[in-house]
Amino acid sequence: MPASAVNVPPRRLAIWDPTALGDGEGKQAERRLTASDFNWDAVQIRDRSGIATRDVYERIAQRCQARGLQLWLNRNVVLASALEAVGIVAAPDDLDILNAATAADLDVLLSVHTAADLIAAKRLATQHRVAGLLLAPILATPSKPGRPGLGWDCARAFVELAAPLPLLLLGGLNLHDETAALALGAHGIAAIRGAFAATGQSA
Repeated sequence: MPASAVNVPPRRLAIWDPTALGDGEGKQAERRLTASDFNWDAVQIRDRSGIATRDVYERIAQRCQARGLQLWLNRNVVLASALEAVGIVAAPDDLDILNAATAADLDVLLSVHTAADLIAAKRLATQHRVAGLLLAPILATPSKPGRPGLGWDCARAFVELAAPLPLLLLGGLNLHDETAALALGAHGIAAIRGAFAATGQSA
């Protein structure tokens, strides 16, 4: 069981993903973290390809600290602890990672895509520091070409099934979609391009 109270998850999670953003957009996204009109309250570093150096992680962590933003890392418990992140983002079947996160007193956002994922996540929440769930993809997104989104009606059903766990929505969204997400009961939204693009395009 968690040794201390689990943090409330962010309402607006910006995901810095160098693979999805590409080199140019990735560097621009880093700079956006210090922009006055960057209105997100947390950043997840999602580097599945392992192309970001430790310096990049530290630089983003410092910018988050300077802005008072929560920092989340994708699956890397050791680095999350070293950078004083709030927690990690993982899948329900990442049991070794979940156990390590609990031992390190790190919160967890569980990424879910199906009803089976959600059921497993709710079960894990009784034993681990699960702050909330991250459901994707809601709408079609350039990050997953050819993959249809779940849609708003499906998202609503997941929100109801997830209760009392907070559920964030990801995929094809930006701040213009926040009102719709909150109206159906979601805790908040997450985005990649939609978070870092000044024009508000989706990701």
